[in-house]
Formats: sequence, structure tokens, C-alpha cells
Amino acid sequence: MFQRELEDLVCSGAEDKLVICDGSALDVLRYWPGTAESFYDEVHTTLKDELMRYDWVLQIFSSFGEIDLQAKKNIWYQHTRYLSISKDNEFNLCAQKASKILSQILNDVPYHKILESSAETYCNYQSKQNIL
Repeated sequence: MFQRELEDLVCSGAEDKLVICDGSALDVLRYWPGTAESFYDEVHTTLKDELMRYDWVLQIFSSFGEIDLQAKKNIWYQHTRYLSISKDNEFNLCAQKASKILSQILNDVPYHKILESSAETYCNYQSKQNIL
């Protein structure tokens, strides 16, 4: 798993730093022709192990509709600290939103507080509680 090797290389010795990944091995599941179980068998992992590799998941979607279309295929909704935002037509506003969320994460703001502070109207926002 090339993605995992890259992450391991970047993260080695970075326990006290924020490492941002653009994608993960689990993203392949959207396109995997078989079942999720066959994927895990093929790459010698489990969903639990893969989800535990990440402290937080923040997804930025190109449009709010894309969130709805991908909800059933998006494995990340199962992560305990999953957040998503949509840029719609205002990418800069959502980039500011993402920056605010990352700042809160770096400052050890609890997940539920980030959820509360992220419900502003200038950028579509969804948490796993709203999806499931």
C-alpha cells in the first residue's frame, strides 16, 4: 500500500506535529470492484485498523450535492472525529472554515465543541451525526 508507506514515512518522528494527508488507502474503496471485506483481505488490514490511523478526518467536498451522492460510499463517516465541509461556490470561505477547524484541532478543542462552532451558515457543514 503505497499510500500507507508515504504516511508512515512522513509521520515517523512527527507525533507532536499535525500531518495533513490528501486521501488515504480507504479512499480506494469507492472504486473497488469487490466488497469492502475483499479489499481488507487484499491489503491485509481491517476497517478498524485503518480508521485508527487517523486522529481526525476533515473532508472538503466540491459541492454540497457531492456529499449526498457519496454518503453511502464514504467510509469516513464511520470515523469518530469526522467532519466535512462543502465549498459550493465560495472556496475561499470554506478554506477559511477548514483553517479554523485545523486551528481548533491544534489547540485541543474537543470534537463536540468543534461541531458546535462549525455550524455557521457561510459554508455548508455536515457531521456524521447529520448523515447517519
